Amino acid sequence: SWERLDIAQNTAFAHKHIEGDDFIHSPKQLIPYRRHVIALIKLSLPPVAIDGGPLSANMLLAHGGGPLPLIGEPSNARLVPHWVRIGEEFPHPKAVLIVSAHWEEELPTIQLNPKPELEFDYYGFPSETYEYKYPVLPALEVGERVGQLLTQAGIEHAKSTTKNFDHGVFVPMMKMYPSANIPILQVSLQTSLDVEAHIRLGAALSPLRSEGVLLLASGFSFHNLPGIMGGLPRQHVAIWSKGFNDWLKDVCTNSGYDRESRLEMLRGWRNAPYAAECHPREEHLIPLMVAAGAAMDDCGALIYNDEAFMGSVAVSSYRFG
Repeated sequence: SWERLDIAQNTAFAHKHIEGDDFIHSPKQLIPYRRHVIALIKLSLPPVAIDGGPLSANMLLAHGGGPLPLIGEPSNARLVPHWVRIGEEFPHPKAVLIVSAHWEEELPTIQLNPKPELEFDYYGFPSETYEYKYPVLPALEVGERVGQLLTQAGIEHAKSTTKNFDHGVFVPMMKMYPSANIPILQVSLQTSLDVEAHIRLGAALSPLRSEGVLLLASGFSFHNLPGIMGGLPRQHVAIWSKGFNDWLKDVCTNSGYDRESRLEMLRGWRNAPYAAECHPREEHLIPLMVAAGAAMDDCGALIYNDEAFMGSVAVSSYRFG
């Protein structure tokens, strides 16, 4: 672990030993003083770059259609600057914890793979989309912390040392943090897709927001694949997705709702306009329940809105905190 030393003490030491007659001609000359040099470097950096710093936000992130945002497909193009802005706003989180729509297990499962690779869990795309590299470090210490938090909340959970990063993770991350310099950790959905269970999961994870960890719920506010891919009448898809999207925007961003009112509406999402048409299976909506649970008393803000995604689909993303 890093040793935090008083910056004045280390500055005085540096001036005494590596200035004047002891001028440094080679990096090897620093070796006897490395403890002090390291402390000076560390203490001169912004705190957020060292410890992650307090980050209060967590988000529902629209992750696009497979690798389409990475290959410049026009219908997914607006997602890319949205992701880039998030990376610019949060340049040095301690880690990014992602709950992706593309990983389900019976129990909430923590990714503890020491050498995670990319899982190309999509089909029929150009060959280059199966050759991406993103050599990011795993956030193993944060994973252990997640286990502690879930235990404290009484949530039975599991661990995986083999899970790789699915496209709900690496596609947006390659644009948010293209240098692959921020550790990443996944936590799975539960196959039950139970709304209350995922709200509880988010609430259990909420302390990470004050520990420098950026929480991302990677899903989609509309996920009817025939509707997205043109297999259903476009005019119907436009009406369905806009009706549900308008409801979702009101639930997430209306400051007139307190936490319990907001959660109660999300519990009843099936009663929203065109809910069944927009989410025949709700795995892409359930990450929002984790974000809402982690939001605590924070009202959401609309951070991305596109009413012509893939030509006719209304989709949105939200930030809490």
